[in-house]
Amino acid sequence: MATLNLPEKLHLLSLKEVADQLRAALATSSHSDITSHILNTVESGIYPASIFKIWFCVSPIPSTILSGLSQKFSSSSRRVSIKALWKLLRSNKLEKWRNTWEGIGGTLGLLKILSEASAAEVKLLCRCISWSTRVSDPPEKREAYTELFKCLFSEKFKDAKWKNPDDRKFDDCYGLVGKACTTEFIEKQAKEDDADYEWKEIRDTLVWKVYKGYFEYTRLQDDLKGFPGAEEWIGLFIEFYPSFKMTAEEAPPAVTFSSKLLEEIKKDKWESTIRKAKPMKYAKNSKSFVEGVIYPLTRRAYKTRSSLETIQRILDLSLTHFEKNKTGPASLNRSTHDLLDLTLFAWATAPDNFDSYLRKFIKLYHLDAGAGIYGYNPLLLRVPMSLRYRLLRICMVETKGLDLDLNPDLEKSGIVISQHALELFPSEVVLDLYNRLKEVTGDTKFLSTLSHSPILNLKKLDNTEVDPDIWQIYLLHRTAKQTEANELALNCFTARRAKAATGSTPQIRAQRAREAVYFTIASGSPAVYLKSMEWILQRFIRDYSVVSTIFEDYTKEAKSLVVGIPADLEAHYNLDSLSKRVSESHQLLEVIFENMFAAAKEPSFNLRTWNATLRLIPDVIRQRMAFSERVRKALDITNDQVLYDILWAGLVDFIVKVEKKGLQSGYESLGLNTIRGSLVYESQNPYNLKLKDKDTPTSTYKFFDELAKARDGMWKEVREERGGTELPEIFPKGLPIQALTWPYTMATSKLELFAPYTYLRAQQAVYLERGAEDIISTDEETWASIGLFVDDFGAALRLLVPQHLDFVEKKARWKQVLHYAVENLSGRLDKAEAAVFWKYYISKNSWDHAWDSDKYTAIIDRILDEEGLDLWPSVPAQTTQEWNPREGVVSSPLRELKITYLDLSLYADNMFQRPSSRTEGPAIELQRFIPKLPAQDEIWSRNRIGRATHNPVLREGQILSAILYLKEYFGIESTVLSDFPGRFTTLIPVKKLFQPKTTAAVFDSAIEALTTHVEYIPPITLQELTAAVLKTTEDVPTIVKFIGLLTRSNTPSLASSFAISTVLKYPNSSSWHRHLLQVPYLSRLPKSEASECLVEFGKRIISILEENEKAKEKEKTKGRGQQPYVKITTIKHLSTLLIHPAISPTTAIEILNLLARRCTHHDARQSILDSLMGILTECTDEILADKVLTSLEFIIPIAGNLNPSVPISEARWLEAEEKKDVGVLDVNIEGIMGHTLLKTIFTKATTSVMLFRWKKVFITRILAKVIEELKAQTKRYIDIFLGSHGFGKEEIENMGLPIVPGSWSAWYDICGANGSEGGVLCPRSLLREFAEYKVFRVWLPKEVVEFGEKLKEMKKEERRKPGFRFWEEQYGFDLPVVGGLGKLGTFRARKETFEKMKVGEEKLKEEMGKFFEEGLYFGV
Repeated sequence: MATLNLPEKLHLLSLKEVADQLRAALATSSHSDITSHILNTVESGIYPASIFKIWFCVSPIPSTILSGLSQKFSSSSRRVSIKALWKLLRSNKLEKWRNTWEGIGGTLGLLKILSEASAAEVKLLCRCISWSTRVSDPPEKREAYTELFKCLFSEKFKDAKWKNPDDRKFDDCYGLVGKACTTEFIEKQAKEDDADYEWKEIRDTLVWKVYKGYFEYTRLQDDLKGFPGAEEWIGLFIEFYPSFKMTAEEAPPAVTFSSKLLEEIKKDKWESTIRKAKPMKYAKNSKSFVEGVIYPLTRRAYKTRSSLETIQRILDLSLTHFEKNKTGPASLNRSTHDLLDLTLFAWATAPDNFDSYLRKFIKLYHLDAGAGIYGYNPLLLRVPMSLRYRLLRICMVETKGLDLDLNPDLEKSGIVISQHALELFPSEVVLDLYNRLKEVTGDTKFLSTLSHSPILNLKKLDNTEVDPDIWQIYLLHRTAKQTEANELALNCFTARRAKAATGSTPQIRAQRAREAVYFTIASGSPAVYLKSMEWILQRFIRDYSVVSTIFEDYTKEAKSLVVGIPADLEAHYNLDSLSKRVSESHQLLEVIFENMFAAAKEPSFNLRTWNATLRLIPDVIRQRMAFSERVRKALDITNDQVLYDILWAGLVDFIVKVEKKGLQSGYESLGLNTIRGSLVYESQNPYNLKLKDKDTPTSTYKFFDELAKARDGMWKEVREERGGTELPEIFPKGLPIQALTWPYTMATSKLELFAPYTYLRAQQAVYLERGAEDIISTDEETWASIGLFVDDFGAALRLLVPQHLDFVEKKARWKQVLHYAVENLSGRLDKAEAAVFWKYYISKNSWDHAWDSDKYTAIIDRILDEEGLDLWPSVPAQTTQEWNPREGVVSSPLRELKITYLDLSLYADNMFQRPSSRTEGPAIELQRFIPKLPAQDEIWSRNRIGRATHNPVLREGQILSAILYLKEYFGIESTVLSDFPGRFTTLIPVKKLFQPKTTAAVFDSAIEALTTHVEYIPPITLQELTAAVLKTTEDVPTIVKFIGLLTRSNTPSLASSFAISTVLKYPNSSSWHRHLLQVPYLSRLPKSEASECLVEFGKRIISILEENEKAKEKEKTKGRGQQPYVKITTIKHLSTLLIHPAISPTTAIEILNLLARRCTHHDARQSILDSLMGILTECTDEILADKVLTSLEFIIPIAGNLNPSVPISEARWLEAEEKKDVGVLDVNIEGIMGHTLLKTIFTKATTSVMLFRWKKVFITRILAKVIEELKAQTKRYIDIFLGSHGFGKEEIENMGLPIVPGSWSAWYDICGANGSEGGVLCPRSLLREFAEYKVFRVWLPKEVVEFGEKLKEMKKEERRKPGFRFWEEQYGFDLPVVGGLGKLGTFRARKETFEKMKVGEEKLKEEMGKFFEEGLYFGV
């Protein structure tokens, strides 16, 4: 292999630089040589595995992938190799795909890779193969995947070319590959009827993906079988649902499969994924047809906006169905997009063609259920406004028999005109209805009194009816009869004005004045409204009752007049008329504010009364911003200057005029004398007031720019007039930049074009020139002169770098700002201090809630990296004598600085903060502060760790500094840790200056740094560090942290020995054990290493158990020290891990078998049993099943004992027999079948053979032997019990008792309980025993009956003793009503009948026994 000329610090270069170096190496070396070199360096720890990932980008060839998949020392390299393989396999070009497939060894090569990979890698690899398929794939590709699929399931497919060498259970993962198989293979599987339930589930999932459309068609055919017009309905479904496959000849297996699947799922009432209805037989007069067939079609037609011809077919078929079956579509609770909605959609497109359909469906849906005309709202809102009256007429005619065009019918209709009518119908229609109703009724009671507008709710003077004049004025305005509306409004205004002038009380005057104003508002004319405001100013400005009533709130209509943009803009306005109306609205605003200024000088002035008025200016700005685009389109304005002149020019002059007057003496109570001016009353969140490029016209930007310029000029004049201490030239002469248009922010990327004045000010505020770092006097006079007149650096920055910029542009602007700040605004700081200072400011200060500081901090970090600032810690050169990881850190953090204009500018963001209390007024000057140099990030702070993830230099420095810190923390010798020439060395001495505090927080941060960068740390270093730490500490949480680092490393298998040792050394810390040996960790280990880990774990546990057994054999008189022990939870945890798919079943059985021999605790035995039963249930191999059954034999003597938790010893039996007392045994024989261990094994007897394939052999080899053991124990128990009641051995034998295995329910379970397959799989001897027992319970011997009666006569206390309940349940006269003996009462009655018929008892018993035995055999 040629020598590779790669840089020593290759891993510290950027991704692009590394790729360039690797490409250059290809000029002198081959791909395989470079691949070998990189893998060798990764294994040795010289390079991190990330280099191999970059090499894939340079060398994406199969040999590189195969090398990455074959090695075992780098898990991340294997993951990267799998993803690279997916990218190559995705190709639908045969030659490229074939080269990749053959390059990794084809099917045989993949089988080998899968058999050695970890569980997580197997899943990922199977997914990648599945995801690599495309519709346009060549047949050879699909055939190769089919071959692989068959080999993965080689136990199922005997014709597979190779057998799967992996015995792990990964059926779910392998099933993913099935999606990539050929259609022919899937069709073949659909034909087969396999009894293997596991394969059937995989097969059905696979086939369903291919045959889903066929199944939907089959199901629809079945649902509509024999239904009139079925073919037409099916044709519509095929048209609307392309997934339907209708030609059975195309794929006969698909139809067969679909038919079988349909029969199965009908029982479960399965729901189709296309039609959300359960399969059912549609009956006449049933709504199931509507919900299951019609509505899916109407919804689809409505959603896809089908052609009118198709919709007409649906409507015709539906009407035919309803007419034949004399039924309707639904109840009043209509479905979304039902037949009526579909009809409305078609009618709105072609009213004449679908008029008859609409009338029929309105009748069918019974819409006349007392809802009134507004009950038709859901229908009316689905058609355009121009068609709504016509639709209403149709509804009224079809449901109520009334024609609204006929006056007599109109009078009977009960129509009420309300504001809602104006929202539903055109104004011309409402005005026509108003005039006709007024004519036919002779009164105005048809006007609603419930309108939400106070203007339209205006009452007559003499009663509570709505004033018809206000409605007429309003409707005349809405129908563009403005002259008539103005004339009538002025007449009504004059009449009410007179009533207000002569009002006897303040309340009456206020009420009449408001009514007079309402008439002018209803006219919709700003000029008419203006007259009422002038009248208030002249007549009532000193009358607080009138003023508070008029100005405390503004109606929606009044605000619309102030905005000046009419609702009927498109229909009745041009440039001149709109310009005139907007000008009138400005005049109206002036008069309204003149009222306010006049009232402000009155003693009765109350600011609350005028809050609504002060909010008018922000309201007008927001409304005109919202309507400006509409105005441009309606009037076809192409020149933004024209739009500005119409909407904004006059408003700028008005705002400045108001604010200028508000600054005059006597108007302080209005709050207009602050730098925020009239905009201070904006109630909206500033975040919602950002002007962005795509949402805002250029004219709006110009308005704010001109407003900023005008306000700034006004304040320059005001400040010159006020005088004060002269400030340095750098201070703004007028308003500070943050107050120019606050709370509106121009977040445009083209600020210099749209708002040149604002852009200039922002540039001046950010790119400060001379004087920015000059010290500012802080005496009272200077501070008062400064006030709030300091440009906010942050506010200006947000203008220059708006939030929505793309990353590249944002970064470029930030870089420019940061470079200027460090070079020109940091004269009092060194480079390190400047980097800290500006980074802290950007990430922590001066950003409002709309900014995502984390994202901006990341950008700043990238810029600092590029500028070479704040780059610490970085790994020193090999020749460094002594290293300070904090090289480049500010020498004196937190030192105080002299205050400068720059400090004021950076701190000026607090001027708009809310007052701390209600009594506190707005700020008039900056808060006093002392500028300080901020503290620098800690060496392993999260922010710096996050930055290091993108910077190899910082990352390497953090890794080395953390390792050196931990070495000092635990007092580890330097020679313990390996050296990595060319990368870093742990032998380098560290300066005393670098002494992080040995606190828990610092320690955790060092661990966090290593955890974050764990894939870049040489695994051998982590292994040596962990070994050294384990020698110095007994703190389990600390040990777990270091072992956890190893489990996340590139070679996680290195953690196995440490994890096992820790678990066994510290048994009392069992809660931490699951953090070490857990499923995710085992899933990352290759097959061999995962098995080795658990084998070693099991052997170590068994070794400790053996040592404990030997210790127990020592002389008890001698004292012995504390012996090592294993907690039961640890054994249970191990047995649970062994059944994970990542572990070979053979390995798991071997370990469980060893544990079963040594563990005596009932919980440990139960856990071992559960694991073995789990393996047996999932097992498909006969040899493996035999091994499991052999291992399960350990449970026979335990389960066959009457006390499985603590088996009864022979000494205890002898004692009980001697004392003739079953109480000595201390067992609960009555509840033995409820014991967890017995329930686990007997449950398998009731499990279907479809779910438990080894049921027969399990019964024969395990359960039958357990039964025999239980019978032997029960026999001794019965002898002792009967002996305690005076029975001798001969008398007991004469009773002829059939011995039960603890309980007759054990027979019942094993012989076919709960309707399972019956006793076909059981030995006949067991069936015969249970049958004989049942016969015995029918023909109870006389001695048994007499003994039972004797027991019942005993005292209650005696009957509570052990054995009494057992005898009653197993041999008593009373029989259970349900269960396995539930029918014996009937047989007992039949026995008496047969005895009367003088049938021989022995013959009856023999025949009944045969009957019971055969019934048990067949499960009946």
